[in-house]
This record gives sequence, structure tokens and C-alpha cells, in this order.
Amino acid sequence: MKNVKQFIVYAIFLCGLASCARQVRDGDFESIVFQEDVPEVKPTFVRVDVRVSFDSLNHWLNRISDRALYKSTESGSFLGFPMEIAQQGPLKISAGKSSELVLDIPTVFDATPQIAGFSAGKIHGKMQVKMSLALNLSDFSKANVSNLAYSYQWIEKPNVKVAGFPINAAPVVDQLLASKKDLITSGMQERLNALLEKRNLEGIFQSTLGPFLASGNMYHFNVFGLQLRDFQINPLGISAQCWIQSNFNFHPMRTSASVFFPRFVETRESESRLTFRAELPWLFFEDLMKKEMDRLSPLHPTKVKIQANGEGFLTAKISGFQGNGAEFKIDFLPLRFSDGRLGIQVKNTQVDGLEGVKAIFSKKIERKIMQNAQKFRFDARGQVENWVKQNGQMSVVNPQFKLETFRWNTKGFYVLGEIGGHWTLMK
Repeated sequence: MKNVKQFIVYAIFLCGLASCARQVRDGDFESIVFQEDVPEVKPTFVRVDVRVSFDSLNHWLNRISDRALYKSTESGSFLGFPMEIAQQGPLKISAGKSSELVLDIPTVFDATPQIAGFSAGKIHGKMQVKMSLALNLSDFSKANVSNLAYSYQWIEKPNVKVAGFPINAAPVVDQLLASKKDLITSGMQERLNALLEKRNLEGIFQSTLGPFLASGNMYHFNVFGLQLRDFQINPLGISAQCWIQSNFNFHPMRTSASVFFPRFVETRESESRLTFRAELPWLFFEDLMKKEMDRLSPLHPTKVKIQANGEGFLTAKISGFQGNGAEFKIDFLPLRFSDGRLGIQVKNTQVDGLEGVKAIFSKKIERKIMQNAQKFRFDARGQVENWVKQNGQMSVVNPQFKLETFRWNTKGFYVLGEIGGHWTLMK
């Protein structure tokens, strides 16, 4: 008897997350509206104050595949033959003077001199390059570097093999590099500016922030555009104010990735809002109910089915909790109370298949169900607040929660709303 009551009360608790029919007001509650097609929420702009440490920047920059700092072909080389200075090993970035960035880069130097059109061997060496530059991000869609300067030290002096013997080429290479330093500086700056072109920066955001925002199967941030403001360099890293055109959705049984299209957009938006849409399919509730019922009664495997009966009401049918013949059915409508919490209105209950003493008390069980149903409340706002508090590296400052719309249909239950306030992200 006790287990039967527990099963039924738990079923009501989960079904209370379900939904209902036409708009009806009675006292301090209203029924939730049936809507067959519940649209996605429109994206809005949410402000995220981003602080990224130099350690994280180093990690991201070292993932860039194009590692050439300077590269010239035979026709374009001031040496008269191909030459390349390329990163080899992890670089390290730090803050310099007057909001400049300083990069320490292990590199290799390779050149292929020619004599009378024939290769004279390969000059190879290793150098540590130290580079300083100003990063201009006042308009992120036109990002660029300026005032680039560099110096180097040989880690392994360049040499060329003649008749199988290595000949030190450092004096000749040093002289040529010194005489053409302006050309090399200009070439390095051009390559860095090419990396900062709009399409490349959007690709960097795609590969770095995309996986972070889509890290979970249930929680999905859809990003349609972004704008960066107030970029600053400080001793520990960089910071910026990022306005992201986005929305958020929750679906506990979906495995598809978030939409992530980080194109740069222009906006003068000053109000930060994140719209969201939660979709809870009936299969999700069925699985939850079955697991709990099976836990309470492991000797009697349970079957659970929730079904929408047109636009009128929902039916939850639970069978097997006291043997193969036992079945409990409840017809109900979900309600929204004036304090924002959810409950249910039971339309009909039916208990079948109970035997012996249990059958005698079936009516008493049904009355108990009705009493518990009237007391049931579910705090949807509290669930959203808990998610925000547990959202890891992202946190919201002074959040304002609005649960604006509740809907249900044959597929599941929906909650639509928005979270006001701005967010912070530290990496």
C-alpha cells in the first residue's frame, strides 16, 4: 500500500511539468495553452565581459596552423633565393609597455642559396625571436597590428654544408638580415595583419569559443553575431566587452551541436538580455518516471506512457508497479499560479488491476492522489536560477529572470523567457 502511494504521488510530481489546453482563469491560477508549433525565441544581444589570461592566449595562438613569420620566394627574396623564418615550438605572449604585446617565439631559419642557377645547399639555423607590437582593436572588424619591432638571438647558428662539411654562415646571414631589417619587419607585419583579417578572426572564434559554448548536450547557446568593445591589455591578459547576438535553448535528449556563426556585426545595443527556450519531450518524463518507479519496486518493472489527447488534456498511464495487471491512469491539466509556480488540475483518475486488500483501498488511494495534486507546486524559476548559478566559468551579474510563456503540445512541454543582466567569462 505504501509503495503504491509513493508511485502515484511521484507520477503526479513529474506529470506536473506537463501542459494543458485552452486559456482558463479561476482564482489565483490559469491553465497553460496548447500550441502545436512552438517557435524558437528570437535572438537578442547579451553583454559578456571577457577576461582572458595570457596562458589561455598562448594555448590558442599555438594552435594556429600557419606558423611562418616571414616567407619569400626566389623572385621576392632580397637574398635572391627562397627564405623562411617560421615558429618552431610554443610561443609566449605577455604585456609590454604602453599597452603593447610582447611575443617570445622559438623559430627556425631556412634558406636555399643558388649559384649560377644551381642549389648551393641549404642554410639552416635556429633563433629566438622577440617581437613587440601594438594591437589595434578599436574596430574589431578592421583589426590590425602596427609599430612592430623585433630582435633575435641564435640558438643554433646557421650553417651550410660544402663538400659535406658545415660552414658557419651566421656572419653573412646577420649582415643580410640587418641590411634588410625594414623589409623583414614590413613582411612580418603584413603576415600578422593577414591573420587578423575578418574571416580569419571569425574562424578563430569558431574554433575556440564554439566548443566552449556547446560543451553540453542539454544546454545550447546559439550565436549569430558578435561585437567587441573596450579592448584592453593588462599585465595578466586581455579584456573586452563582447556583445553576442544569441539565444539559449535546453533540450535534455538532443545531441546536435549549437548553431555558431561568429560573424562581426554592428550594434548600438545597450540592454543585455538572453532569450531562452526549454523543450522537455514527453519521452524525457517517461524515462524519469520509469527509473524512479523501478527503483522503488525492482521486482515489478514499470511501463510509463504520457499522451496528449488532442488539445483537451494529458493522460499519464503507469502499468506494472504491482504486477503485470496493475495500472494507474491520470487525466490532468497543468496550471500556472499567480506566484509563477506550476501545478496540475486532475480531471480523472483510475486504478485497475489491484488485487485483494489493495483493491479494497483503491478509492482511498484515488482520494489521496487528489489531495496531493492540489498541494503540488513546481518552481520553474528556481530551476532556471539554479542552472545560472552552476554555469561554470560563465556567471551572470544581477540577473533578472522572466518566465514569459508556457506551452504544451503532442511532443512535449515548453518554457520561454529571458534572463536580464550581463555576464562574465574568465579563461
